[in-house]
Amino acid sequence: MSPVTADLAKNFQDLAPFSTPIRENLETFFTQGDGDPRSAFGPGAENSIRLEACLQTFSRVFGLPASSIHFISDRSLAFTLSVLGHAKSREFSTIRYSPIDKKDAIAAVLEARNLGIEVRESRVDLSGEIHFLDVDGDPQKTLTLFQLRNGETGVWQSLIPDGPLILDATALNPRGWGFSLAKEAFAQSNNQSNNHFNTRT
Repeated sequence: MSPVTADLAKNFQDLAPFSTPIRENLETFFTQGDGDPRSAFGPGAENSIRLEACLQTFSRVFGLPASSIHFISDRSLAFTLSVLGHAKSREFSTIRYSPIDKKDAIAAVLEARNLGIEVRESRVDLSGEIHFLDVDGDPQKTLTLFQLRNGETGVWQSLIPDGPLILDATALNPRGWGFSLAKEAFAQSNNQSNNHFNTRT
């Protein structure tokens, strides 16, 4: 450990003054920026407007009431609540997933196994396509984690599995948002009895 010297303890403004353009725009940076450096969308009021517009878009595209859609910023929490909530309800006897699902989703599924739910891992081929294992018995008793697009590889799935889904839409690209595929997934799932469809965005 080294002691903090007097030079290091000085205000950095003394050591590296801001250039004229930066000084002239500081007020703009602070008024239009966000206090949280991790946020890239501006201050809270603007974020609320964007979030509401996004909510209305999802409501329109999926044909669901806006009040039934909830955005959760923490992926881990969303997958944990969704998977373990269904596991604890005992409405499904089996949960199937793939090894390319997000680690948070896989962790939640493996925890569901501790609650007495059968867990089945589906195979993924070299192209990144998921080959979902066949369902034993009633397909409505099997919950499937379905990742529309893998963020690391960019691979889109071409087939939508039958039965209830937890749809992972977190890696959709901004152009198009995969609404056509997501809407088809919802339509297929909605046409089946006892539909359970959870969207993650």
